[in-house]
Amino acid sequence: MEISEVSRVQAHLAAAEAMLAARATESFEPIQRWTRRLLREELSAYRARGCFPKNRAHPGERAPHFIDADGTRCAMAHLMEIGGAGALVAEIAATNNNAYVAELAGDARFLAWLDAAGLSVEEAATIQPAYTCRPPQDCLCQGNGEDAVAWEGTVLARDAGSWPQHVRVDVVHGETAALIVGDVVEMPIVLEAGQRVLGTATTAGAARVEVVAPIEADDRLGNLCLRGLDRMYAPGALGPITPAQAASLLVSREDTCKAELAKLDPCWAVETCSGESDGPSCSDARAGGGAPSASAEAPDAGCSTSAGAPVTNSAVLLAILGALAARRRRRVRA
Repeated sequence: MEISEVSRVQAHLAAAEAMLAARATESFEPIQRWTRRLLREELSAYRARGCFPKNRAHPGERAPHFIDADGTRCAMAHLMEIGGAGALVAEIAATNNNAYVAELAGDARFLAWLDAAGLSVEEAATIQPAYTCRPPQDCLCQGNGEDAVAWEGTVLARDAGSWPQHVRVDVVHGETAALIVGDVVEMPIVLEAGQRVLGTATTAGAARVEVVAPIEADDRLGNLCLRGLDRMYAPGALGPITPAQAASLLVSREDTCKAELAKLDPCWAVETCSGESDGPSCSDARAGGGAPSASAEAPDAGCSTSAGAPVTNSAVLLAILGALAARRRRRVRA
């Protein structure tokens, strides 16, 4: 599996889980709270499996995919199927497979399922990731400008279920009135307390804080590379690159940034897609064969099975319990 893109989607889903956990549910009916808890647990299991749709239909773009060509379900499609809305998922995939949750909010059936599951439209939109085929160099190079500065910080401890997470700014590379050492800023993903991170901000106006990458104990950037919740990329096993090198690239021109990264590893220019391996395309680039786009893999079996049931609180809960029971029986037989 291409660990960088998988990690990107997993980070997005971890953030969604934290937001779900932080919501007060005292006003919910008991059956909704139970259903919601089971769906949160299922989302966590889905995230851990790391089997996500591949964006082959829109190369170079971020787009949601309800079901990809291999039959792999996105997070919302998976939760809806396990919650008895398999027929609706199949209809969405057939008629508007790249639909955002905001578009689906006009469908009374979708809203009815969310209500029965104890989820809001906003939460569903947070759960839904977009999938991308982008070269990892975009994370450090795309969108840089003269108003950008880099900073390093430390993730602070948080209360259970609290959101968002916060980071203390320890070092600012450059000058900006928008960010100073000691500031505490919001972070768009969930990381362990004490983790050092590299981020960016602007030199004018309100600080635009985007976590770029975790900094490991050996003062190298980790595999994860994020630029806000809506545009997250990851370099995977590339580099090595230090925070100081990355900080310099973050404030350089895009063409200069890409040229410097190519000297470190030509694989920075190789497109990777969700779930695809760092295989021949990256190996060819390192051998001097250029940077071809990642090719499609052989279809897999997908990551989910469909179900159908009327949309009521009890029906959604029973569908989830039935799906979990069937999964356990399959494991026992295996």
